[in-house]
Amino acid sequence: MPIASGEICTDVWKLSSESNCALFRGRSLLVRYVTTPSGFMSLLPRGLKATVLSRSTNPYLNLSLETYLFTTQPQTHILLFYRNRPTVVIGRNQNPFSQVNLPATPFLRRYSGGGTVYHDLGNVNFSVKMPRAEFTRKVYAEMVVRAIERRHHVGGCRVTDRGDIVMVKADEGYKVSGSAYKVSKDMAYHHGTMLLGSDLNELRKALRVEPGRIMIRDKGVDSVRANHVANVPFPGEDNTVKFNDFVEVVKEEFEEMHGKHRFIELSEEEVSNIPEVKRSMEQLTVALLSYAY
Repeated sequence: MPIASGEICTDVWKLSSESNCALFRGRSLLVRYVTTPSGFMSLLPRGLKATVLSRSTNPYLNLSLETYLFTTQPQTHILLFYRNRPTVVIGRNQNPFSQVNLPATPFLRRYSGGGTVYHDLGNVNFSVKMPRAEFTRKVYAEMVVRAIERRHHVGGCRVTDRGDIVMVKADEGYKVSGSAYKVSKDMAYHHGTMLLGSDLNELRKALRVEPGRIMIRDKGVDSVRANHVANVPFPGEDNTVKFNDFVEVVKEEFEEMHGKHRFIELSEEEVSNIPEVKRSMEQLTVALLSYAY
């Protein structure tokens, strides 16, 4: 029998196969939506693992989707990929006055800690949800390095103790990926960037603090500044081809770690129709500011 909206269901597998639309409440599950052929929740498969690709480039939507997947879904391991249109994303405890080249740069604040990063369509964002007991800073950054080395012979990359990825060229280290983390009572997630074809001039302008600017002194956390950044020499004729190929090779490496599972591709419309995502977008600290000097 189909599960109705609002019905309490204690059979996890029945819920997964018949409605896929739930919010955990203790050991019971409250069904929030009824499955429809195009409904988002029907796309999340039964099982403990999932890989999700968002085709949206809206940074507010993608960060809200990330929060939604990692805080409401029952899967123990989720790998999420997305790209954003040009914007700066600052850490939860950071002061934008000291991190972002205002006034012209759009920025928003994510829910996790970590430093400031620049997003554009040449940068891939990957995020991994895992049980807290499995959390380490380096394991999924190392997964990415293995993926690009084994499948595209992109060498010279290594993972730092902070979980960032640097590429060594002529005895010089270039940062190609930064990481941030959020750890809760039972779960943790790691999200990282990977520069495949970013506009590095725009990146430097967006993150540079102009000389002579009056700074506000506070207790915000500063980013660890990278002296050199670079794009990974990943094959592909344009950023979309590189993005799709990167998703494929990293997904394959994730499956080697955790076994085969369903791959879910989501349109912007599918994601934007999720009520929790809409609410999260409204709650994000968003700023598109213009300051007079």
